[in-house]
Amino acid sequence: RTHDSLCRGISNLLRFASEHVVVIDAYGWTTEAINQMQHFIKEISCDRLNSKLPTVTLFFKESGKSASSNHVKQQILLDANFRKLDIKIEVIVLEEILGSDVFHNRCILTEHGGVLIGHGIGVSGVSAHTDEIVLMNSTLYQKKWKQFMEGGFFKFISQA
Repeated sequence: RTHDSLCRGISNLLRFASEHVVVIDAYGWTTEAINQMQHFIKEISCDRLNSKLPTVTLFFKESGKSASSNHVKQQILLDANFRKLDIKIEVIVLEEILGSDVFHNRCILTEHGGVLIGHGIGVSGVSAHTDEIVLMNSTLYQKKWKQFMEGGFFKFISQA
């Protein structure tokens, strides 16, 4: 669970995306997750197969400890190199709706497909820690795309 190993596992998914890179992690507000978002953006901007850069959207779950969407976006953008990129970054905070599905699974989606990440994007940096990146089948991908990109499954809290 290191920055480099996670990026290597999804590098082609990121490199081929020209419309959307959607990162879904309930704990996307943590320092570790914010650092990983910075690594994803660097990976997206390198060795592109398409000159068009995708919009990068981070969804995380609202909790008593979570930061605001504005704060998380500001933290992601602290890397001065991002100011040179023509890349749109969105941060969206959601809350579970009573009687609806839970916001639990961590995944990354693009217009080409998606992967599940068991522990989430916040990596420990310890090389002995492991996690799996699992390619989604079409049914699961469409479900997650609909839940997060088409909306109505979670309560919208804020966006930056």
